[in-house]
Amino acid sequence: MAAPTCTGTFARTRFTSVVALLAAAAVLLVDRHDGLLHSPLLPIHIGAVLIVSAFVIASRTVHDRDLRELAQVRAVSEAAQRVLLRPIPAELGPLHVASMYRAAAAHALVGGDLYAAARTAHTTRILIGDVRGKGLPAIDDASAVLVLQPVVHVT
Repeated sequence: MAAPTCTGTFARTRFTSVVALLAAAAVLLVDRHDGLLHSPLLPIHIGAVLIVSAFVIASRTVHDRDLRELAQVRAVSEAAQRVLLRPIPAELGPLHVASMYRAAAAHALVGGDLYAAARTAHTTRILIGDVRGKGLPAIDDASAVLVLQPVVHVT
């Protein structure tokens, strides 16, 4: 029973399923070797391995699904960041410019912070800001500032 349980902690669902079937086969071989092939203990041994394996596989399946959803959320967040915080050109008129964005939250890829730079006929304008709030409303407010659309708050 230890093999499928341990495998489920680091391997994907398919590999864990294969290990569970191999563990059940190993129980069958050991019980045969011990002369328990026609004993009432054989179904108990195999059943115990299969029941524990079923719980491990179900848990691993949920974990794998959560990992896929997390990857999708990160991809959407990265896309939102690329749309919201476009890269600033390395040169704006006589200025050499570099920028980097790092969100305050550990795993956040985008938030209510904003920056932009533009070159007009004779000047370079740089905008650095942080809107009030958190989460999607802050992202909405930051995007409204960057695209120069009025923000309407309904309270």
